[in-house]
Amino acid sequence: MIKWQIFVSAFAWLIISGEAQASETSESDALTSLKKAFSLSKESWKSADVETHFSLVRPEANKIGTGGIRSRVLQNVDYEAVRDRAKRRSEGWESRIDDLEFNIQGSVATITFNEIGINEDFGGIGAQVEPANQVIRVVKPNPMSPASKAGLKAGDLMVKIDGAEISISEESGKTFLDYLNKVKGKAGTSVTLTISRDDGGKSKNFDVTIIRDKLPSAGRWEERTAVTEIWVLTNGKWLRLHEHKTYISADLVDLARRFVEEVWNKGDLSVIDELCVPDVIRRVPPSIGSDTYSTEEMKQSIISWHEAFPDAKITVNKWGIIASTNQVVVRWKFAGTHKGEYMGIPATGKKVRNSGISILRFVRGKIVSDYAMWDDLHTWKQLGVEPPQWNQEQAY
Repeated sequence: MIKWQIFVSAFAWLIISGEAQASETSESDALTSLKKAFSLSKESWKSADVETHFSLVRPEANKIGTGGIRSRVLQNVDYEAVRDRAKRRSEGWESRIDDLEFNIQGSVATITFNEIGINEDFGGIGAQVEPANQVIRVVKPNPMSPASKAGLKAGDLMVKIDGAEISISEESGKTFLDYLNKVKGKAGTSVTLTISRDDGGKSKNFDVTIIRDKLPSAGRWEERTAVTEIWVLTNGKWLRLHEHKTYISADLVDLARRFVEEVWNKGDLSVIDELCVPDVIRRVPPSIGSDTYSTEEMKQSIISWHEAFPDAKITVNKWGIIASTNQVVVRWKFAGTHKGEYMGIPATGKKVRNSGISILRFVRGKIVSDYAMWDDLHTWKQLGVEPPQWNQEQAY
């Protein structure tokens, strides 16, 4: 009897052990197929093979983008428009996935990862532009840029890009950003622009071909997102059901606070070298007329500011910082006493208060640009003096 019980127990153990091994094998196969599907999804998007990319998506799939808007993935898909977007994304755009984790529960799987993308080799013509009457107006070519060398001038209108007419309108379905992305591209490639220029009251059209150049630090862009994807095993094939993206920006907020407290309030200029790229750009109100284009120029500007207002204090409340993508918007208040020369104006001893915003843009954890704006006329009124003259060119 005892021998029979031992035999039954051993037989049961073999059955359980076999089921466990089969389960492990099944889970291993499922994980392998999931990883292949995930990899194919990423690779097909990178190669602009949108047919393969969407074949890995369930018909009822949806996503929540970084803007928090929920949308259906396969609803009214314009495959050619998506293909064009995928190609533009791939040109000069390098991405990396970190902290990739797969979690399978039966026929449902969760994939989480952090994705970092940067347009390291992205290029452009080097001109500030804006939409104007369905076309694009050149606001100002940057000095020594491809646009400047090609002879573009402020006020020029781009009416065609590589022979295709520009039509920014609801009817065409094309936005300013759609055309701007066609002007941009990989450094070293060319773009042909048809320019309309006012020549003594007459419009003159001509073509100009420009070789895109690698953008300076301030012209680069970076995106860091935390991504969660839900995949479902359907008829033996893994298909993506849901995707949720959120920008990673908490560390940038901390860096922005350091920039305000340690650089501007404490005057520790060594922190600029730590937090900023060497060719950092700082833009200020046109009446100041003292944009800076390097860390050394920024330091001199801050030194002059502290000499003019030695007791200056910038405050930011806990609700005064907003972060999105790779940008941090800081709403600040300023208070100080005019005890030194300020833009040629001798000390008046008057107290000055003002408020404004600074938009700090980061790439690889470094500040590449600081767009600071405030009502400078309000400062001059408090000092009781006329503001300095400035030319229209500075407004750009």
